Amino acid sequence: AGDDDDTINDFTAGASTDDVLDYSSQSSLTYSDLSIAQVGGDTVITNTVTGDTVTLIGITSSNLDQTDDFLFA
Repeated sequence: AGDDDDTINDFTAGASTDDVLDYSSQSSLTYSDLSIAQVGGDTVITNTVTGDTVTLIGITSSNLDQTDDFLFA
């Protein structure tokens, strides 16, 4: 657990954008399993089940849209 740490430099957050964080391969994972933190000018999303992280460079966490920016099974 916790061995997959990714950084995305060109993510566009918000409703009606094309970018999506795809968690659909983890069938039981839900939005509530994610910890989302603002770290300086970036957003760090931690999968609390696996410990894996995704850092979105230059993204403010409050701009993320729960239904449009995330895909779950």
